[in-house]
Amino acid sequence: MPLVSTRLRGSVRLRLAILGAAGLMLVGATGLIAAGVFNQNGPFTGCLSSKLGIIYNVAQGATPLATCIKGDSVVTFSNAQGQTGPAGPSGAPGKNGTNGTNGTNGTNGTNGTNGANGNSVQPASAPTTTECPYGGLAYQIVDGSGNVIAGSREVVCDGAPGASGAPGAAGPSGAPGANGISPTVTTELAGANCAYGGYAVTDATGNTVYACNGAPGAKGDKGDTGATGSTGPAGPTQTLALSMAQTEQWVPAGPGPGEQIFAYCPVGTQVVSGGYWLGDPSLLVDYDQIAYNVFHGWVIGVTNPNSWPIEAIVFAYCASLSS
Repeated sequence: MPLVSTRLRGSVRLRLAILGAAGLMLVGATGLIAAGVFNQNGPFTGCLSSKLGIIYNVAQGATPLATCIKGDSVVTFSNAQGQTGPAGPSGAPGKNGTNGTNGTNGTNGTNGTNGANGNSVQPASAPTTTECPYGGLAYQIVDGSGNVIAGSREVVCDGAPGASGAPGAAGPSGAPGANGISPTVTTELAGANCAYGGYAVTDATGNTVYACNGAPGAKGDKGDTGATGSTGPAGPTQTLALSMAQTEQWVPAGPGPGEQIFAYCPVGTQVVSGGYWLGDPSLLVDYDQIAYNVFHGWVIGVTNPNSWPIEAIVFAYCASLSS
């Protein structure tokens, strides 16, 4: 039994149940009764009793079968499907269903093909002085087969040397060194050290040098015997005087050529020995000897391997004879 919604005049909405083709029509809450219906799809028009709550004088069409009783309403209705009403509010969410079982794992895909070998950077022939006046490095690109890619050589040049920095402040003076020991001078008899005799001079470190007499001159012709002269006065007594000269010098920072440091004996004296003191044991002494070009001096050759200057002192021990 189909249900039909219709709007009655006076904005009354009824839900109708159609009973049969000729049928009796009822609305559950109002007890609607109507007769003489020929087409159940309508439209139908009748009178709605305000006292009994029934529809009477129903006719197919737009007018009632007869005039309605005073106080009752004319209503038109139909069994045809009306327009869809607005959507009702959403119902409460249902409970979550149970989780399904996990599917079986798929088979692993095949391995991809290996990629081609990449390029690499390798050192190339060193740049020329035209390319890099201050030196530098060169590189080239080699493909995955080990072949040099033509035209890929590039150079990376060193920059020009920067300006020299300002000299650092002078360091504090070192503590005074211990007093030196004067050399000793002894007579050297003729022998392996001095063929005609001379002097042996030994310094504080035990180094000995010799001041030898020269060879005797050739014997001259015998002269005539002269007259006996009167006895002359006694000759003056000679005194051997020893002294020390020293030179203090800073050896520049290396690397670089070695430095020569001289200590000169005063004019009129002769060097008999010498030595040195180093401000740092890392200084390299190349030689330590009498300065033959200036016989009255002592010289050392020293090299500084460090990146800072180091002080060095050279000593010359000098001897002179005076009346």
